[in-house]
Amino acid sequence: MSKNKIYTVLILLCSAILLYWLTQRTKPAPTTASLPQSKEAVPSLRPFWKALAIQTGENPADWLQRQRGQDSLLFEFFVQKILQSDPETAYSLWQNPGVDSLTKDVTAFWGSDNPEVVQARQQLTELLGRYPSLLQTAGGFSPDSLPSLPVPVGMVGLFQYQCVLSDSNLWIGLDLFMKESCRYYPTVDQLYLYQRRRTHPRHMPIAVARTLSEDLVDQLNPGSSSGKLLNQILREGRIMACLRLLLPETPDSLLLGYNPDQWNWICQNETDVWKNLVRSQALFSEDPLVTARYLSDGPFTSGLSPESPPALGRFLGDRIMQQWLANQKPPKGWIKALGQPEQILQESGYRGRS
Repeated sequence: MSKNKIYTVLILLCSAILLYWLTQRTKPAPTTASLPQSKEAVPSLRPFWKALAIQTGENPADWLQRQRGQDSLLFEFFVQKILQSDPETAYSLWQNPGVDSLTKDVTAFWGSDNPEVVQARQQLTELLGRYPSLLQTAGGFSPDSLPSLPVPVGMVGLFQYQCVLSDSNLWIGLDLFMKESCRYYPTVDQLYLYQRRRTHPRHMPIAVARTLSEDLVDQLNPGSSSGKLLNQILREGRIMACLRLLLPETPDSLLLGYNPDQWNWICQNETDVWKNLVRSQALFSEDPLVTARYLSDGPFTSGLSPESPPALGRFLGDRIMQQWLANQKPPKGWIKALGQPEQILQESGYRGRS
């Protein structure tokens, strides 16, 4: 073989090795890996909000009888837990022209072929399909002991809740995912401007995934929502790790609910925020005012720039957990296999943005 041919072969071989090395380096970390879809049928979104419409000439007794005849448990939960009311008051509410108008608008919006609505419904189906795998890998459930998949129920909850999990149902307040420009939102009490930007349909699957993830983490780590700030932000890290597995194609900024400016701010100031948190000993504080500062929703984090995102504990907990998972070989059921908060922080090696 001539020297030129040998050099050509060597160059091709080196190129192939370099290409392989680069592809290995760019593989996603464990927290960004996609979970396989469940082969079981995923229940579709039940349009419960339509069943409440009062039919022409229907009196309260007839309406109540029809509701209980269709699904008594579903109806009673909605009235008692969502509306926190009684059947008679619920009937009066649904007689109100404003509620009737809202219901029709929800039906028109969520029954449309709007690409944003279609995408949100598709993402809902996909994340529910991944949920059984999340229970097994992160939760440690065996295949024969998996809890039943909750049935998604679409509701008009009169702006009370975005998402509520009951024993067998996943209630989704579709009236709170009608876009920021929805004509009702300016008159809704305690629905602030910074919250309205999270009423886009793209946020519906995130709210569902977060509700499921919070339930799983709190079930396997009872008590993690109280105590030291470090304990609570690591709970947020576990939740975010689950969110990323359920919605692997959704950007971190969207999972956290940050707008582009807020995301850019924390990416640029991450190290300073972390150093100040460590220096002030806030990580080990159990003061409710301190924990609220880093975990409560709002337009920004109190004491920081108005350009900062709210609930920075979620971001920091996510960063710590991402590094912990990247540095470990996560065992099956890693949510409950984690050690003490101080141990997790040390093993993660997190010291702010590198």
